[in-house]
Amino acid sequence: MNSRISIFVGITMFIVFASTCSAATIYGDSVVSNSARSLAMGAASVVLHDGNTAHLSNPAALAQIQRARATGGVSMEHISEQRFDGDEQDLDNTQYYLAPFRSQGVVLPYRGELTGALSRGLSWDYTTRRKTVEEIPAIGRTSDLLAYPKSSSYDSQGGLYTYSGSVAKQLTPKWAVGGSLNVLRGNRNVESRTTQYGTTSVRIREQTESGTSISLGGLYTHSAQLTIGAAYTTKSDITRKQTRQDVREGEIVSTDHSRSKWTYPAVMGGGLSYRRDKTLYIGEIHRVNWSDFESVTPGESAIQYDYLNLTTFHLGVEYEASLPSLSSKPVLLRGGFYTQPFYFLTEFSTNETTGYFVTGGMGLDFGDVLLDIAAQLGKKTFTQFEAEKDYEATVIDLLATVHYQFDTFQ
Repeated sequence: MNSRISIFVGITMFIVFASTCSAATIYGDSVVSNSARSLAMGAASVVLHDGNTAHLSNPAALAQIQRARATGGVSMEHISEQRFDGDEQDLDNTQYYLAPFRSQGVVLPYRGELTGALSRGLSWDYTTRRKTVEEIPAIGRTSDLLAYPKSSSYDSQGGLYTYSGSVAKQLTPKWAVGGSLNVLRGNRNVESRTTQYGTTSVRIREQTESGTSISLGGLYTHSAQLTIGAAYTTKSDITRKQTRQDVREGEIVSTDHSRSKWTYPAVMGGGLSYRRDKTLYIGEIHRVNWSDFESVTPGESAIQYDYLNLTTFHLGVEYEASLPSLSSKPVLLRGGFYTQPFYFLTEFSTNETTGYFVTGGMGLDFGDVLLDIAAQLGKKTFTQFEAEKDYEATVIDLLATVHYQFDTFQ
C-alpha cells in the first residue's frame, strides 16, 4: 500500500512540473465540454474515454472502449453577465440557449487492438447577446434630440465545430497511443444595433471559418488502479471570410468583403486516474497557449495579441452506487471542480481574473444504452487594477450524452 501511495504522489508531482509540455484541453475562453461524463467530473478529459470527445482531448483514450458505440449530446446553457463602472452597474445581461446537436460520434473497435472513430464536436461557442440603455444627463442639453437615451444591442450566433477522424492503437497491455486529424468548420452571424437621437444604425457581419489541426495522445496503464495520460493539439490556422453591411434607417449604406487568417492556440494537458474499490479519482492540468493567438489580413502586418497563457486545474470523482430504483446496474455518481479564469493581454497583467466551477452528474447503464447527465455552476470575474469589480459572469450548464453500444468486427 505504501509503495502505491508513493507512486501516486510522485507521478502527481511530475505532472505538475511537466504540465507546460504534456497536456490537453478544449478550445475556448470557457470549457466547451462535449461529454457529460467529462463535465460532471470537473471537465477532466485526458484520461477519460468517450465516443464524442476524444478528438478534442486524448484520442488514445479510444482504446479503452470495448464495444462499438454511437454517441450524441445535447446541452442547455444559462449565462448571467454584469459589468460595473465604479459603483454603478451599467450592464445586466441574461441569456439562455439550447444546443440540440452539440456533438456526435461513432467508435469502432477492431479485434481489441485498433480503434477508429469519426466525431463532430463544438470547439468555440459564439452565442452572445447583450443589450444596454444609457440615459443622457439633462445638464448641458441644447436640443430636445438630446433627451433620447442611447441604446445598443449585440447579437452573435453560431459556432466553430471540429470534425475528426481518429485512430487509437493498443501497443502493449500498458501503452496506448492515438491521433486525430481535425477539420474545423464554422459560421458566425453578428448584428450590432445602436439607436441614438432617434436614428438607428445596424452593422451585420456574416462569417465562415475553416482550418485544420492534429491531436496526439498517449495512455499508460500502470496497474488496474492507476492510469496516466497526456495529449497535445496543434495550433490551428483558421481562414475567415466575412461580409459586412452597414444599414441606417433600413437602407444599406455600405458593403465590405474581407478575408483573414486567425491562428488559434495550441492546447495540451496531462493527468491521471486512480481507482480504489468502487471510486475513481481524477486529477488533470490543462494549458492553452494563448500567446499563439494572432490574426493576419492580406496586405497588412500580423496582429499579435500577446495574451497570457492559461493553465487550469481539474479534479473529479466517480462512485459506483447501488440505486435499484433507477437501474439494476450500478449508478455512477460524479462530482468535480475546476478553475477557468479569463485569458487577457499581458499589458493588463496587473488586473485580476478568477473563474471557479463546481460540477456534478450521474451515469446510467441500460445495457446497450448508456445515459450520462451533467451540470455545472460557475462564476468568472475580471477586476481592473485599483477597481473593486469590472465584470462578473455566472454560468449554469446542463448537458446530456447518450451512447448506443453494439457489436461488430469480432
